[in-house]
Amino acid sequence: MHRTIKQVTVGVLAIWVATISNAEPQFESLGHIVDGNTYRGFSSAAKVTYVAGVFDGVLAAGALGGTGDTLLALKQCTMHMTLGQLDTIVDTYIEKNPSQWGNSMSKIVLHAIDDTCKGRGITIWPEDG
Repeated sequence: MHRTIKQVTVGVLAIWVATISNAEPQFESLGHIVDGNTYRGFSSAAKVTYVAGVFDGVLAAGALGGTGDTLLALKQCTMHMTLGQLDTIVDTYIEKNPSQWGNSMSKIVLHAIDDTCKGRGITIWPEDG
């Protein structure tokens, strides 16, 4: 329980830091979804922080009723990756997929990680899901 609270807190703090670490663009409100176009304008520090926040949020989703198998596979795939590696995976995915720049960053991050994990032989989400 304490670990879950810590993960949620870190995720919220990471998103907050992303909003203040880059003068332009900033989140307009808590309900604003950052898309790939907006993310591409973030500073390097804001990008890393944003990816950390999304990833921490996904990992904390288990406490909120996330799919256990999905979270287990995600942890198995990424447990030895650094934040720098995760950020590079996301940046590389964005540059290779300009058609997705209009999508929300949370979706882009998850697709980037999913592609990487598939390359490592780990299925995060079933093909039909």
